[in-house]
Amino acid sequence: IDKDNIIKLIKSEPEPTSRIWDNKYNIDANATYGKTIYKDSIILSYLTEDYKNGKKISKNARAHVVAQDVCIGKRNANDYTISKNIDCSEILENQVISLINVSDYAMASADPDCKYTNSKSCRNYNYLANIASSTWTLNTVKDNTYQVLFIADGIQYVQNANSYNGYNIVIYIDGNELYMGGTGTSADPYIIK
Repeated sequence: IDKDNIIKLIKSEPEPTSRIWDNKYNIDANATYGKTIYKDSIILSYLTEDYKNGKKISKNARAHVVAQDVCIGKRNANDYTISKNIDCSEILENQVISLINVSDYAMASADPDCKYTNSKSCRNYNYLANIASSTWTLNTVKDNTYQVLFIADGIQYVQNANSYNGYNIVIYIDGNELYMGGTGTSADPYIIK
């Protein structure tokens, strides 16, 4: 829940079909490795289709979804810093559906040893621990134009955009309209109605 009471919901189960992030021909790689321009990516097309067709998110649920700016910042391939500033160094405005960021998973851990996005300790005391064994993120690699960051077993990795991975849908709802209570801990979870 952010300062404006917008609630970010991350679907805990991955979508049943693995998807490629993108598979366009990339002149820099001289191959169909894909391009790392999220607003033009195939994964965004899948997400948009998932949202519009009503099979993943019901019409009733979509009535509560609000458009939100999403963080699509690029990272160095070996940058394991847990930082929303890095993830949000580039923004795509007014999105109703998206993916997680690299830092989202690590920030969900309450383990004091979770200091980097490649730390196995980030799986401990993490309410996102049951997220897909491998899930795409919105973040791409700064060092080239064809690799994307993904989380597998709680650790950040790099993969070509034309690879198949799971993905977990993210939507945003207005907490002023729906949030009922709770503090967000395991003992006192948020209650949304």
